[in-house]
Amino acid sequence: MNRIVAKNLEMMLTKKAGYMPSLISSESMGGNAGAWKGYSCVGVNFSYDHDSGEIMCFENSQMLPPEFLKYPSHCFRVAVDLNRAGRFMIIDYKHPREASETAKSNLEETVKQYNDIRGFKIRPRKKQP
Repeated sequence: MNRIVAKNLEMMLTKKAGYMPSLISSESMGGNAGAWKGYSCVGVNFSYDHDSGEIMCFENSQMLPPEFLKYPSHCFRVAVDLNRAGRFMIIDYKHPREASETAKSNLEETVKQYNDIRGFKIRPRKKQP
């Protein structure tokens, strides 16, 4: 795993201000992010370096610290397994348009690695009588 992906994963797994778990805990489930296969979702905004794909900060644009305003932003749609605390899955990932090929590759690998660590198996739906 390269240094950018490793740093991004740290930002996604560590509970600190400006990191993903902190933002997820303050977001409303459902809403604009809707649901996916029976799981509530949250939108998780982040600023990133468009050349490398390094995630700089997880925060909503109106709360973004000034030092991160120079970076483009993007969003992960994250499904939440309410039956298993701490189990999340990034779904429907799309590359940012303005990102370089290196950045796209690093962000895609970050999503894959994150889902390998924090992802969950989709629970079967109960059949209706």
